[in-house]
Order: sequence, then structure tokens, then C-alpha cells
Amino acid sequence: MPHPKKFLSQNFLIDHNIQKKIVEVCHLQPTDTVLEIGPGKGAITQRIVPHVSAFYAVETDRQLYQILKEQYPQPHVHLICEDFLKFDWGDLPEGVKVVGNLPYHISTPIIEKLIEYRGKIKQAILMVQWEFGRRIVAQADSKD
Repeated sequence: MPHPKKFLSQNFLIDHNIQKKIVEVCHLQPTDTVLEIGPGKGAITQRIVPHVSAFYAVETDRQLYQILKEQYPQPHVHLICEDFLKFDWGDLPEGVKVVGNLPYHISTPIIEKLIEYRGKIKQAILMVQWEFGRRIVAQADSKD
């Protein structure tokens, strides 16, 4: 498997306990459609695909995209090799559950895109860097 690419701010989720907790929070149902942002090596993907009716994943890294394409040939799995910020939501139904381990340097634009398409989103489970998370929940006009 490839190593994380710093220029893409890749950070692969390897802790199985954390992977399990993330997926548990999603409260997956067999009728769910899930969109994963940057599946990377597929740590969360492997725990979601068997439990939903439609799965979409947007991965910008061509090498990882090819590996995932081989691992998930199922017809309900739709892998897109593209920059998430350029991804067209047109084909997605309403009520999508979004999950992703966001790269620090583009967390803000990703969240802005999710806000733009909030009408299609039922739930979003996002992992962000600690410092970024503190800024999101900071009081206005505070040092954070």
C-alpha cells in the first residue's frame, strides 16, 4: 500500500477502534446512501460498503483510486477520481450521509462545499485536526 503523500495532506486512519467508532456514529441503515470524502486506503470504506444500498467515494489520489476500484467492484459502489471541491453532486439523491477524514489545509473549503449542498445531506460525520475543531467551536472574538 502507498504511503501518505504530504502534498495531499494525507493522513491514513489505521486505528481499528476509531474506525469502528466512526462507523457506529453513522447509524447505517440498509437503505442509506453514503458519500465518503477521501477514502484513502479504504479503512472506513470497508466497514460501510456491506451495509448500505449506495456508496460513493471521491478520491483525488489516482493510485489509491485504482486500488479501491479493484477492491470494490460491486455495482452499488461508485468511486470517483476527482478533487472533492470540484465534485458534481447532481447524481446524488437527497438524504446522503457524508463521512470523511478531512485534510487540514482544505477543511474549510470542504465544509463550505458541504454547507452549499446541505439540502442533500442527512448527516455528516467529519474528522478534523484538533486545532481546526477548536476553531470551529470557538466563541466569536476569542483568540481561538
